Amino acid sequence: MAIFAKHLDHCSARQEPPVKKTFGRKRFDKFRLFILALVLALPLPGTALFAQGEPSTGLYILHSGTGLLTMTTATGEPIFHAPLSPGMLLGLPGAIGNQPYSLTAIVFQGAKVSYIPREDFSQLMLREPSLSLHVLRVLAAEVRTARSALSQA
Repeated sequence: MAIFAKHLDHCSARQEPPVKKTFGRKRFDKFRLFILALVLALPLPGTALFAQGEPSTGLYILHSGTGLLTMTTATGEPIFHAPLSPGMLLGLPGAIGNQPYSLTAIVFQGAKVSYIPREDFSQLMLREPSLSLHVLRVLAAEVRTARSALSQA
């Protein structure tokens, strides 16, 4: 979520007047309305948001709660797991690359998540090019984390 918070600040600092929409009694610019329009869900504990090998349909944002990322071998043996924490973008490599999910994401009790369909996210990145730099930073951090895990194995 940090990516989107920084992007919201960037959008708010622009000189051109933002497109306004009414949402209840408050007014939000178009980008904030898009973020609010995401499906905010309270999945059941132990729910897999997506599973390794499934076609990527979009990405998820974990707003609160915890969970676990896992990876298994072709025979189902676990080879990697990492905790999920609030603010994490889940499924980003698959959504960007239009490839199957490479991990499984499971959420636990109290998790709140939003879902962004892959096509909507792609269109958002085309409309807001500065978002691409933030996405690259997240992907680079994932590569560093993976390399670090491999070097410690």
